[in-house]
Formats: sequence, structure tokens, C-alpha cells
Amino acid sequence: MNSNSIEQIAVAHLTMKIAICEHLKADINQNDKTLSWDGHVEVYGSTGNKKADFVGRCPVQVKGKSVSNNELRKQNISYSVDVDDLRNYLNDGGVIYFVIGISATDKEQCRIYYSVLLPFDINQILNNLKDKQKTRSVQLSSFPPKQEQIEEIFRYFLVHKHHQFGKPFLNGIDIIKNDGETSYSILAKSPMHFLDGTPKYVYKNLPDNVFIPVEKIMPIEIELENAPVDVSVDDQRFFQDVKLTFAKGNVLKKLELNKGLFIKVNSKGNMANVKVTKNCTVAQYIKNLEFLIALAEGKILKLGNLAIGSNPKMNDEVSVLEGELNFYKKVAQLFERLNIKKRLVVREFSNDMCKKIDFLFGAIIEEKSFEDKNAEPAMGGFEIGRIRCFILRIKKNNNEVGYINPFENNNAKCEMAIAGDNERFSASLFVTFNKEDFLKYDNIDYVAMAESIKSVEYSEDYGTAVDYFILNLLSAYDKRKSAEMLDCAIEVSSWLCKQSPNVVRYLNKMQSIFRKRPLSDEESEIILNIRDDSVNSWEILTGCAILLHEKHTYKHCLEKLPRGRKKEFLKYPISHLMK
Repeated sequence: MNSNSIEQIAVAHLTMKIAICEHLKADINQNDKTLSWDGHVEVYGSTGNKKADFVGRCPVQVKGKSVSNNELRKQNISYSVDVDDLRNYLNDGGVIYFVIGISATDKEQCRIYYSVLLPFDINQILNNLKDKQKTRSVQLSSFPPKQEQIEEIFRYFLVHKHHQFGKPFLNGIDIIKNDGETSYSILAKSPMHFLDGTPKYVYKNLPDNVFIPVEKIMPIEIELENAPVDVSVDDQRFFQDVKLTFAKGNVLKKLELNKGLFIKVNSKGNMANVKVTKNCTVAQYIKNLEFLIALAEGKILKLGNLAIGSNPKMNDEVSVLEGELNFYKKVAQLFERLNIKKRLVVREFSNDMCKKIDFLFGAIIEEKSFEDKNAEPAMGGFEIGRIRCFILRIKKNNNEVGYINPFENNNAKCEMAIAGDNERFSASLFVTFNKEDFLKYDNIDYVAMAESIKSVEYSEDYGTAVDYFILNLLSAYDKRKSAEMLDCAIEVSSWLCKQSPNVVRYLNKMQSIFRKRPLSDEESEIILNIRDDSVNSWEILTGCAILLHEKHTYKHCLEKLPRGRKKEFLKYPISHLMK
């Protein structure tokens, strides 16, 4: 066959293939005399090929090639394309390049190969072009057999031509590293299209829905976070949002049902084995253990309505799982009782931590007594790994001691005295807390703390101690920004103002509120009145300027303070509001 016959037969085969597609219309020349292109394929949005449904058209180039029957078995080939043609395609926004292999012995036998050459691809092909090089090799794949697959090729071309034509290319960018301001996208109709066996373009997202192509990759795995799938064993539902991992061909490979709980799936879609790790919180670990124990009893695991097997291979025996479950339920009970909210990962739990938890569970939950002839009542920190609890040790009958949570049952009452004064007064133990204590202990119940302080009968000495408590608490808040701390400061300072109001206490109350919200007009008016009545106190005037947002007045008043008093004022938490 001569070259003209081969080209005509090639175009005929391709045209017939496209003709089966309801949303495509081919207009391809057979004389092979056009510049770089042989025609185009029109794409429509619905059947009927109406003008109103026109989406766009894809330029095509068709090459015929006489080959042996053995060569027709190849799924992929390479083909030399003129560099001048490639440059023309680049300037026009791309081309869909076809090579049709025709059997040398039977012209009815052929295989269609294609390559979607978009601007990004052509730019990559032309990179590092040698001087006077006339052709470059292009890789082509076998044309798919199904109508929807064929139509998708042309729609794919139009979508990506829109995002690439006339855009710069950012070659060599590390797409894994995000600069914190720019994100990246892989355009696909749905997440499952990532694994359809075709390469995907990675785009850098710019404002106004502008995309810049930066890379082309072949995804081999995809994770779907928070997939809304009910996970149940028989009629008991354990989880609702899971992570699904799919491999090439959209084959389900792995499930993460909860943090630290994984199921691997075999090639038949059945459960192969289950793995539980301790890289999760106590609450998550308890849920995982309950699930494993239920599953180990021979029940069927279901994802939605899909059953994926029973009797999985597990790392531990049921008795071991039950022992773990009982222990960590004790941990959860103890932590809830002690108001411990610090997030711990189960893998942090050492043998020493577990022993201390057992001890403290017995002391606090079970109220056990411990023999200790020399122990005296005390208060202080009880460390469990990274957790530090404020605990009271009390002396019981005979030679026994016990341990109590001071935030329960209003236990934290004491007597204290001002330094240099022998007169003692009733107080809440919590007014002895300094800034470091608030930052150090993980079991502070600020609601109970406020109630304890307010439950003590007011005295002038006690009021002074509470004044210092508020200042220490606000200093700690400014470092940690805990809403519970701030609510406690507002609650206690409001109570103190009712017991024995004065200017300093009102300003302490206002600086507590100021940290939570802007002051009201009424509150600001009161501060203005305080300022007018305090013309002889530069400390009060400086504090008022801070709360009234008067920066220049603040600087003026601060400079009026003697050096020693200025240094002391800058230690007060109210000064933090100007930083």
C-alpha cells in the first residue's frame, strides 16, 4: 500500500471509531496536505450535536503506519514527530495525536494509538532540544474501546487546554512542599478518577480561579478522609467516618476505621488482617479495643451494607485485648475525675506511668488508705509522665494516709497569714497559687476553684490574698490563653468587687473583661470617672489609659512614675495589654 492509501485507511478507521460516540463529531481530512493538522473533533454536551450544546473542538493529527501483526499486539508505541509541528501545536494550545497501525496483510486489522499533547506536555518534550534536531519521540497509548472512555479523552483535552493555553510553565517545582500561601490541585471529576490509569496534571492555584501547570504525575494510591461509611459488627455501629485507601484500578486496599485501627483488604475485597496501634488517644484506643473484641467473636464486619469478612487475623488474643480495655477504662475514669484534659497518646504510657495510674486510681476512685508512719499532710504535684496533678495528702486514723482531689467537695480550705503578721485568717488553698502553678498543673478545675474562693467568709486580709490570686491568674492567662482561666478571673474579681469595692479591684475586674471583649460604653464611662478622681495617682492613671486605648496618654503617665515604681508597674498583667 502506498502512503496515501495508508493515510486514507487510517482516517477511516479513526472516523468510524469516533462515529459511535453520541457526543462527538469528527471532521478529518484524508488528503494529508494540511499544515500540521488533519482536522478536528467537535465535542457536544448532549446527543443530537446541536449548536446550543457545542462545548469545543479538539485539533487532531492522524498518521497511518503499515505494521506486522505482531506489532499490532503492542499497547504502547513511540513515534517521531517533527519539531516544527510540535511548535505549531504549542502555539495553538495542543493537539490529540493519532497513529494508526494497519496490518500489512489485512487492511481491516488495525490498532489506534493516541497521545493527548497539551501545552505542558509539548513544552516538556521540547525541553533540552539539541541544535538542528528535527524530530522528537512521542509516547502513544492504545485507544480505548468504550464510548464513554473515548469521549472522556476529548473532554479531558478541552478542560486542560483551558487551564494551560497561554500560561507560563513552572518546571521542576517541588509540589510536595507547600509554602503556606499557595495550594495545589489535581483536576478530576471525582476522587476515584485519580486512579483511572492516566497521568494527572498538578496545578498551582492562583487567585481568581487561575491555575498554572507545574507537574504531571501518575497517582498510584489515594486516601479518602472522613468517608461517610457506617462501620458495624452485626447490629452494633462503631464508626461513621473512616479513611479509605484505594490502589490503582480503584481497588480498596486499606481502611483506617479510627485513629490507630487499620484493616487490610485482600485482592478479593475481603478482610485480610486487623492491626491496632497505640498512636491514638485513650478514648480512641478504648473504642478500638471494644471493636476488636466484638469482631473477634466471629461476627461479620460491614461497611454500610457491604460485608467484608469475619474471623480476621489479629495481633493479640481476646484475653489480652480485654485486659488492655479494662485498664484504659480505668485511665479514662481517673482522668475524668481529676479533670485532666491534656491530650496524651497511648504509646506514651510507660510501665512507670501505668503503675502510678493504678496507685492514683486506688487512692482517688477507690478511696484506699496507705500505711505510712511518718507521713504528714501535704499538697503538691503528682507526676504521671507529662501530666502533673495538684493532689492533697491527708492523715487518717492510726498510721494511715489518703490522697484526695482538692477540687472536689470543697476540700481546699486552709488558714494562712500575711507575711510579718501573726494573725491568721480563713482562706481557700487556691489563693496560694502563683503564675507557675497555673501553668504547671493539668488537673485544675477553674469552676471549682472560683467556687472555693467565693465560699470563704470575706476578711480584709483574705481580700488582699485574692487580689494577688487574680494578678497571678491573669499573668498565666496571658501566656496560655485559656478561656477557663479568664472566666475564673472574671468570676472571682466580680465577687471581690461586691465584697469590698475599691478602684484597684474594679480595674482588675475591667482588665479581666477587657481580655474577653471590648468594654461597654457604661464601663468606659466609669473608668473615665476613676481617671478624673485619681489625678494624684500615676499608677491608676496609667491603668486607665490602657483600658481606654489611649496609647499616648499611657506613655506620658508611665514616664511620670519613678523608676522603681515604673519597673514594678510593668510587671503587672495590665501592662501586657499594651504589648
